[in-house]
Amino acid sequence: METDFLAQINTLARVPEHSLPLMRAMSQGAPFCVGPYFFMAAADWLMAVAYPLRGRYSHANFEAALAEALKKSGATNCWAVGPDLPPRLHGHIVDRDRFYLLPAGAAPPARLRGPLRRAAAALRVEESGEFTPDHRRLWAEFMGRADRKEGSPLAPHVRELYARTPEALAEAEGHLRLLNAWDGEGRLVACLLLDYAPEKFTSYVLGAHSRAHYAPHAADLLFAVMLENARTAGKRYIHLGLGVNEGILRFKR
Repeated sequence: METDFLAQINTLARVPEHSLPLMRAMSQGAPFCVGPYFFMAAADWLMAVAYPLRGRYSHANFEAALAEALKKSGATNCWAVGPDLPPRLHGHIVDRDRFYLLPAGAAPPARLRGPLRRAAAALRVEESGEFTPDHRRLWAEFMGRADRKEGSPLAPHVRELYARTPEALAEAEGHLRLLNAWDGEGRLVACLLLDYAPEKFTSYVLGAHSRAHYAPHAADLLFAVMLENARTAGKRYIHLGLGVNEGILRFKR
């Protein structure tokens, strides 16, 4: 049964943390399932995804799965993400957030249609699997703004996602892709990292835009193209992930 769930995980995936290529690439852990619950483990740590791959969440079922996973992995440190956690763990909750979903059939807001046409005329959008020196510069600029407190701060795990992007692209067997916007002078002005592995949805993993080479509505254009690509691929929705911080939350809303 555990092997069956792991073999079907891309079909059954309900949240970005169910994406086997993404989680392997970003965590370097070993995946396994206990019943319908997905876990990643390495060294002394365990990550538990308390969103069941099938059926409804249950405190009792998750408690049993977690106990077995801890025994199997020998982990002494554990992190969990889920719709809820058993009452005995409530004192250990360090953050509360919510996932944001965007139906693949959604149209850009009417107020953005004119700006999107102008952005499409000024920028070239393409998709790639290569993290180039241009991407490295854009990532460094974006993270530098956060370091200087010119934008919303980045949580440590989010910083790690940015830091591991080149390795993740190389290890994810084509499931992770970069959606890029280039200006007329060949400069990378915005980029999204997307995960196509889940069958039902595309995951927006992270993104960045340049202020040094600012292009109006470049990120909005990439989101519009992301929606088009999701529809073409037969996806039902875009999984935008968690709110993370006020700046990212405002953009997702």
